[in-house]
Amino acid sequence: MHQAVTAADTLIVSDIHLGLPASRPRELLEFFEARCSRRIILLGDVFNDLHFRHLCRDAFRLLDYWRFMARRGLCELVWIKGNHDRDFEHAVRPLLGTSGFEDYCWESGERRFLALHGDRFDPSCTRFRSLPILLSDLNSWAQRRCGMDHSWTERFDIIHERFGRLAHRMPFAAAELARKLDCEAVICGHTHRTHRRSVPNERGMVEYLNAGAWIGRPGHFVTVTDGVATLAAHP
Repeated sequence: MHQAVTAADTLIVSDIHLGLPASRPRELLEFFEARCSRRIILLGDVFNDLHFRHLCRDAFRLLDYWRFMARRGLCELVWIKGNHDRDFEHAVRPLLGTSGFEDYCWESGERRFLALHGDRFDPSCTRFRSLPILLSDLNSWAQRRCGMDHSWTERFDIIHERFGRLAHRMPFAAAELARKLDCEAVICGHTHRTHRRSVPNERGMVEYLNAGAWIGRPGHFVTVTDGVATLAAHP
């Protein structure tokens, strides 16, 4: 039995991309085993693609852990669908043991939070839906066949964020949705780039966080405890 070293009401990780060579299922399993939370939110793109034959043994151990925790009632497992895994929910559902949400709201302390992947705010996903998947397939092929490391993927993420103006577009679009849903804070993923800012609106401020990703190093995550959201990194 592991001993939890950190406790949180809600623990959020995004863009794990299981099946991608740069994913880190072993480290992520150790990360979860060292923490105790009442709710785990997987913020989209848990899987890189439908080719589950690319999943390693550690990936299946991680999936087993999530299902075990949820089935024993030790935590609530929430899966938010992302652009990489939305279209094959029927295949993902048995692996995670839960159905997917497009977005999810909950309360902590005296604040209301919203979680969603964020691809709905990305023009490359909404206008050219197949383009991100094709680029991801190219990325996966390059990592497998050409031995390209995660630094190449990170450079692509930076270009993607700048080309789509996502560092500006996503916080304001997500904050507007949060306002409509009476939420004071919103947490997204998708860009693989951590971000935190306060976005003004007519009701005051909406807190925006991007949870980053778990491909390459470091991995990033968000915790929410008693209404306080914290963005942190894991080596």
